Amino acid sequence: MPLRQDYIFIAETKTLLSKAELLKVWKEEDAEYISKFKARHRRNTSLAMRNLSRKIISNYTQTPIQDWKIKINQNNKRSLCSNFGIEYCVSYSHSKNWMGIALSTDAIGIDIEETRHRRDWKSMSASFFSNAKPAQSETEFLHQWTSYEANLKFDSASPHSPAKNIHHKIINNNTILCVASNKNTFEFLRDEDIAF
Repeated sequence: MPLRQDYIFIAETKTLLSKAELLKVWKEEDAEYISKFKARHRRNTSLAMRNLSRKIISNYTQTPIQDWKIKINQNNKRSLCSNFGIEYCVSYSHSKNWMGIALSTDAIGIDIEETRHRRDWKSMSASFFSNAKPAQSETEFLHQWTSYEANLKFDSASPHSPAKNIHHKIINNNTILCVASNKNTFEFLRDEDIAF
């Protein structure tokens, strides 16, 4: 059963890291991938997101979870590939307190960022976005930054066609999610939507 639509999953990091099954190495490719990270928290976050993306795709396609592997191509495009020839684009993002996963039949990019008290957003905005209108607040800067990051991830999946749509969603007062896509609608999922 193919994906009916695109899915955006967001959850608090601490909630997902409390799910023991998401911290098990299900596939050898995961052990190899997470071994490049020195910090245990970073390894756990990456492993949880990889396992969760398989769990989501398995739930929504009604296929066995072990049939899905994660492939990264030379452009850094991430895909969930099945043993039976189906491939979906997947994009991951995490901040200190939040994780985001985007699944699509088409190219997609996601970024999630939180405000930080010690971030010099004015200097970062001037350096990274010198051709754009200067950000007047950290929230404006985060809109610029998450658009930039989500577009980079989209471009890795579709290097010759820019995203037609940039969607921002404020998760709470200090966290912004951005999705770069050619689609207009998504189903937003939270941890309570996934059976653990």
